[in-house]
Amino acid sequence: MQGGTRRSPTDRPEALPPPLGPPLAPPVSATTDWPPRPARSPLLIPAAIIAVVLLTAGIVFAATRDGGDSSSASSGTLVRYDVNADKVELLDGAGKVTKTFDGPGDDNATMFMGPKGTVLFDGDKRFGVMDLAGGSITSYDIPDGYVLASRPAVDSTRLTFFDPVGGDVLIIDIGSSKLVSARDVVDDAAGEYVSTRGFPTAQAFTDVKSDPPHTLIVPNNGDDPWLVDGGVLDTDGNRSLAATFGSADSTVSIFDRDKQVDTASLDMAVIGGLLTGDHAATIVSADGKVSSVDMKGGITKDITDLEVEPGFAIAVTHDRMFVAGHDDTSYLIDAAGTTVRSFDPAQDGDGNAEAVSFVANGYVPGARCFITQAGSGIVRGGKIDVRTVVDGKSVAQLSTTGVLAVTPDGCTAIGLSGDSADLVLDGKEKDLGRDATVTALSPDLRQAVISGGNGFQLVDIASGRTTDLDRGLYTYAVVAD
Repeated sequence: MQGGTRRSPTDRPEALPPPLGPPLAPPVSATTDWPPRPARSPLLIPAAIIAVVLLTAGIVFAATRDGGDSSSASSGTLVRYDVNADKVELLDGAGKVTKTFDGPGDDNATMFMGPKGTVLFDGDKRFGVMDLAGGSITSYDIPDGYVLASRPAVDSTRLTFFDPVGGDVLIIDIGSSKLVSARDVVDDAAGEYVSTRGFPTAQAFTDVKSDPPHTLIVPNNGDDPWLVDGGVLDTDGNRSLAATFGSADSTVSIFDRDKQVDTASLDMAVIGGLLTGDHAATIVSADGKVSSVDMKGGITKDITDLEVEPGFAIAVTHDRMFVAGHDDTSYLIDAAGTTVRSFDPAQDGDGNAEAVSFVANGYVPGARCFITQAGSGIVRGGKIDVRTVVDGKSVAQLSTTGVLAVTPDGCTAIGLSGDSADLVLDGKEKDLGRDATVTALSPDLRQAVISGGNGFQLVDIASGRTTDLDRGLYTYAVVAD
């Protein structure tokens, strides 16, 4: 990878399908003493939209993907990377070093959380996975410009990389330490794939040069990837709902892996949809109409007209879809097409009326909450809400744009402001009472690492007790055992 030039994420082909979701900015590895590099920081990019947001501080999360009660979450190990000494240190609850391992030997390496028992290193030379049980590092040659397709979770069995301007999709299997090419698996040597979005069971990558377009689906459970025709709107295990896009019409299809099961031609430009049965779907058109489609019977029924021209419509869960207005009302609708909650434009941090939409990285596939705000980018003030997926109700508010963590409770969020430790745990606001930024959370949500004027501190969230951590050029993460 040495000597290569990293390409700008905005330098990419124009021939893309309509956006399948909101712009999501890359979360950055936790550091406060030097600017994080935009190398292969975990990243989600929907088709045709890329948001570049500069964060002054990053966040490292460790948690599981499977939902449930936070009390069932595993405990974690506090890990610190000493950048100057190139050492990885394991710390106890008092902030004392208990083990030390050699780092990756790369002056520009960035550490961030990996799957259970691991940390990841992104460097100029190679990409590395460290096993914290013994400190061994397995290294992989990942080409320059490639980025992680999603934030790693504790139960991940694989890491998936792609090139934001189009290219192969590379998959690391954590258990076998194998690196495979998706092009080779699906026998598509010419595929130029970019990540369109993540689903609870899979990640979707659209070939930006195919005509008509097709999509590579990489499942989360370790199965081989497969191809489907069109852009993917929803997935459920091996089943997916896809559409080929036209200016005034669309073809909508249901697939079982790469086999087309049903299809329907519609006189509308489809921008979003949900699987609702073996042969049925609920879809949203570019002019705001919501319809049901029975592909086996060839019947399309109008359900409602939202009377907006949506910016996008995205499946949040298998029975909820968020429809974002351009400058007007946004909606959360269910699988039957019924409006669960509507969101009128609200004031952003500057007092301007803006449509309510997803926050960058305010959505995790399968989580029970998501974050909305008025306005785009990093916003301070205004209306920034942590909402439940089931009814769209606001359960907590942040004072600044936030990130939804990949946690067992599915409703933990952290504000990105450097002015206060803005934290929502399990859907409840938590005041840490400090002018600092949360940079790491333990998997059981009982401890946090914060950084601010007093340097790094380990905070026991229940009691508020703090332990000072050494100052220095460090990156911290709390990794599940």
